[in-house]
Amino acid sequence: MKKVLFVLLITCILMSYTSLFATRLWDVALMHPPKWVNLFSYKNHRYAIEIRKLAEMEKMSLRDALEVQNHYYDFVMDRANRTSPEVCFQKALARVKNSKDKYEHVWKQENVDKAKFIIVFDLDDTLFNQYYSIGAKGPAYRDIVLGEKNFRIDKDNPDWHDNYLKFTPGWKEVFKRIRKLGGSVVLFTAKNDYMANKIYKKWMYDEKTHISEHIDGFLTKNHLTLVPGIKWNRGKAYPMKDMELIDPTLTKIIIVDDSPSKTYQSLHVRFLQEYNPDIHLADNTPVEIKKMYENLLKEVGDEIVESVRYMNGNEGVTFNDAYKPYSLQGRVTLDSLIATGISRSDALKLIRGNKDIIQNRF
Repeated sequence: MKKVLFVLLITCILMSYTSLFATRLWDVALMHPPKWVNLFSYKNHRYAIEIRKLAEMEKMSLRDALEVQNHYYDFVMDRANRTSPEVCFQKALARVKNSKDKYEHVWKQENVDKAKFIIVFDLDDTLFNQYYSIGAKGPAYRDIVLGEKNFRIDKDNPDWHDNYLKFTPGWKEVFKRIRKLGGSVVLFTAKNDYMANKIYKKWMYDEKTHISEHIDGFLTKNHLTLVPGIKWNRGKAYPMKDMELIDPTLTKIIIVDDSPSKTYQSLHVRFLQEYNPDIHLADNTPVEIKKMYENLLKEVGDEIVESVRYMNGNEGVTFNDAYKPYSLQGRVTLDSLIATGISRSDALKLIRGNKDIIQNRF
């Protein structure tokens, strides 16, 4: 009997020791969200995880810590296997630490690490438009049929129609240019997993190859994070696309996005005019506007080529140093200089020679 009690005592001590040093959900989650959190963004006990803290405690990369949050959200929202948030967190942590398929979607870390620069693309209204009406006119007006009658053409038409997707002109070409220059392409959408996965599975680069063969990463809404101290929209924080979790150095990464409100590293944002197929493909749209839509991504590609050329020709210059004139704030300075009558190339030289001229933050 004494031997049994002794064994039980040792077991309890070991369990207490393990739990003392194991990372628990409450160690890294905003269990009681502070006032700066938008409470409507996190329901069903989907506590926001402090990614940097988790990475430090578990001695893992920021990207792996972000994937823990992704799996944790998936487990919490799995109605067929409901369990406590803590159990969901531990399952997610174990999958990332111990499984070969730790990433839910394509993620080629070696490619991202080796890349000379990383271009992250938003999806909705940047690389394609999913909610538009002209797709019902026929195959020439759509690229993917999602097959869900969840879209009304307008408020006066009560019938539900198939959901179509139309890609922004030039998306394949800009991907090719980036990869040819030694860059990496990552896709980052704020869509929920259900719709993001539906599009991802149907997305073919050409007749033979899937999009996953031409990109190095695919991130969804589950990869958005709350960043303490970053407040938007009446002082409340919303989930954001954090570029530092992809490139911890923040020296070689930009995101191309039509909605910069979902990012806070504005010097790493290339603000893009949203793509609207209903205007682009309409018969009565002026030729100049049609051309604008057709050149949206080509212009981004031209900027990347010019920036890489400048980076390669100037020792010690990072990609983000070179691309800064095209960033959200840099563009304001660039346009203001061109408005004085000087050429674009002269304006670029002035900005790159006088870095402090660009406003660092809003």
